[in-house]
Amino acid sequence: MLSISEKITQKINSMPEVIIFGYEQLPINREEFWSAAKTMERLQTKGLVKKLSKGKFYKPKMTVFGEKQPGEQDILKSYLYQKGQRTAYITGISLYNQLGLTSQIPSVIQIASRSRRNISGIGCHQG
Repeated sequence: MLSISEKITQKINSMPEVIIFGYEQLPINREEFWSAAKTMERLQTKGLVKKLSKGKFYKPKMTVFGEKQPGEQDILKSYLYQKGQRTAYITGISLYNQLGLTSQIPSVIQIASRSRRNISGIGCHQG
């Protein structure tokens, strides 16, 4: 029988690179959460995964130009959808820009939701 660490490492190795994932995609039970969190911390130290935000990670891809991070649309998708269902929406200047009502490009994208606490201030410019 595999340990929690081995199960998580196998799952992450089978994932495509630059895909955002959370604890819900890992093969763990609720009782195994703290062990999984420690395993994710160790994998971050090794460089196998990178932390995007609290509970959200991605497997980096190395290119000739350096490390490739997830695209802005992938990052937004991880906040806008939960289990395939849309749970949040973009608001503020980003929405106005998408609708062509302003030419301003915000450095922070505001997201709101009815079902969960409002998520605002997601900076998509990573450096």
